[in-house]
Amino acid sequence: MDDPELGVVSNAVGVREHRVPGPGNLSGLRGHVFRVSTEPAARKRGHARACTEELQRRFGEEAGVTMVDLDATPDGAHLYQALGSEVTGCPAPRIRLGSS
Repeated sequence: MDDPELGVVSNAVGVREHRVPGPGNLSGLRGHVFRVSTEPAARKRGHARACTEELQRRFGEEAGVTMVDLDATPDGAHLYQALGSEVTGCPAPRIRLGSS
């Protein structure tokens, strides 16, 4: 996310992985978000949310991913919860794309 005065202030980084298919993910395609950050001067303006939503969109529309694992710090966990992450048997939050 760019700011006219500060330059790049926020980003979200993830990868698409192909894992062994299973009952909850028949294609085996899975996303993993492992870095979302925002410069301190630009926080609380929706930049991290916009970056994370765009990454989710790309996972779903361009990469065919239906499940995304997330690494979250305590400071960022609320963002994933607001975007629909669910508590699973895994230690990390997880989002199912396309769910309502």
